[in-house]
Amino acid sequence: ADGALFVDGFDVQSGNANVRRFVKLYEDAKGQSPGRLEAQSYDAALILSSLLEKTDAPNRDELRLKLAKLANFEGVTGTIGFDQDGESQVPPLVFTFEGGELRPASPAQLHKPDAG
Repeated sequence: ADGALFVDGFDVQSGNANVRRFVKLYEDAKGQSPGRLEAQSYDAALILSSLLEKTDAPNRDELRLKLAKLANFEGVTGTIGFDQDGESQVPPLVFTFEGGELRPASPAQLHKPDAG
């Protein structure tokens, strides 16, 4: 399977300080590594907490409007934001296998010239 590419939403092996801190906290609490769903849940909780801290006496409508305007939030799954239609704008992470090990794909692996 060397060279195979696939997409995921979280890199548990990332060197990012926020990711490393989250992984350690999760592993200490649960005894296993977190996956994509745990990382997305963590980011959702951080976003909600951040919005609630910045809003005086929020109501649902205010919170929804602030969430819709969210941009460049640095979460453990990447930089989070939403477009004008409310769609998440978190770029996917692309991985490959090299020598039997999972690694982030390089730009060169993502842009191979067309054959033919």
